Amino acid sequence: MKLYVIAINIMLCLAFNSYSQEQEDSSYDSTAKEVYEFQEKGANSKDIVPENWEILSEAIGDLNGDGFDDLAFFSRRSIKSDSENHYTPNPIVFAIYWGKEGGFTQYKLYEDLVSPEDGPIYYEDLSVNIPVKRVLTINVKVFLGYGSWTNPNFSVKYRYQNGAFYKIGYVADEFHRATGDAHDVSINYLTGKKRTILYNVFEDSIPKRTEWETINEPLTELGSEPIY
Repeated sequence: MKLYVIAINIMLCLAFNSYSQEQEDSSYDSTAKEVYEFQEKGANSKDIVPENWEILSEAIGDLNGDGFDDLAFFSRRSIKSDSENHYTPNPIVFAIYWGKEGGFTQYKLYEDLVSPEDGPIYYEDLSVNIPVKRVLTINVKVFLGYGSWTNPNFSVKYRYQNGAFYKIGYVADEFHRATGDAHDVSINYLTGKKRTILYNVFEDSIPKRTEWETINEPLTELGSEPIY
C-alpha cells in the first residue's frame, strides 16, 4: 500500500511539473519589446552596434544641413534564437546619428520600421542612401518564398525639415509571377500627384497605360508607421 501511495505521488509530481512547463511555454510573448544597447556615440557604425549585430547597409552624408556628414544604417542581430525552446526572428534596427568633429552622436533608433526576416521571407535588398543634402532614401526588396505571387520592391524618400524626417516620395514596381500583370507606382507627396503605369511583362501586345491621381495626404514622419 505504501509503495502504491509513493508511486501515485511521483506521478502527480511529474504531471504538475509538465503542466507548469507548458504554462511557462504558453506564456512566452514573442512580441515582447526588447531593449537594444546601441552606443550613444561612436566613430563609425561598428563602434555603435551591440555585440552580435551586423551592419546591413549604411550611408554617410549631410542629413540636417549643418555641414557635417551624418550616418544612417540598418543593423540586424545575428543570433538566431534567444532560447532552446523559442525561435525569435532577428530584429532589424534603423539608426540615424548626427555627425560632428570626432564622431557621431545618436539622433534616433527606429526599431519597428521594417519586419524581421522570418523563415521563407527575407530581404534581397534593404539599404539606405543619402543622394543629396537633407534627403534620405530607403530601398526595400522582399523575397517571399511561398504564399504570394508577387514580391514587394519599393523605395521611400524622406527629407529632414522642421526637426524631423518626413516622407516626400515613394516609388514601387511589382508584377504577378503567374499572369505577368505589372504596375509601376510613383508618388510625389509634395505635389500630391500619383502616377501608375500598368503593363504585362509576358505580353508585349498588351499596351501600357498610365493613370494619374491627385492625393491629399499630410506628410508622415519617419517611424510613425512601418514601411514594411
